[in-house]
Amino acid sequence: FEAELQGNMNEILNEHPEAFKKDGSLYVKYEVKEPLEKVRSDVLWMSFLDGDWQVELEFEWNGVPWKMKADIIQMTKARIVDIKLMKSISKKEWSNRYGAYVDYIRAFDYDIQAAVYLKGVMEKYPGPTPEFFHAVVTKEDPPDAAIIKFQEALILDAMSRIEQKQAIAWGDINNKNVESL
Repeated sequence: FEAELQGNMNEILNEHPEAFKKDGSLYVKYEVKEPLEKVRSDVLWMSFLDGDWQVELEFEWNGVPWKMKADIIQMTKARIVDIKLMKSISKKEWSNRYGAYVDYIRAFDYDIQAAVYLKGVMEKYPGPTPEFFHAVVTKEDPPDAAIIKFQEALILDAMSRIEQKQAIAWGDINNKNVESL
């Protein structure tokens, strides 16, 4: 989907012949015509595609090395944009962590992804703290599209959870008896 948005779909398909049936047509999971038509006619959605694509960053967070690859970084607008092609935006998904049905952001740990991306961009680019967005389009008939801004509190909570897990992991590693390893 992202390759088609960037105009690189033919290159991608040439590299992945498994995407085609014997008759030369694409398998359904590779069909993106309707979602593309939906977003290409949405001026707001398309405005979130301006910026640097596929930005790879390496950084340290509390001494732990991290790597990330953001779909789009718009530093002039202080935005990080992650593109999602999904089954549904509104369907609740089961989460073992929460023990309940929750929105897709929490169900698939996209809050954690947002925290990592935000931390990486803040480490590498001085300036205002960027906002994190999902540019989402669905495979539903008809497709639904939305721009979803992640709330600061959600990202700060995810950052706190990451830092707690880092502290526990590093504490366990640093407190282990080397002979028992």
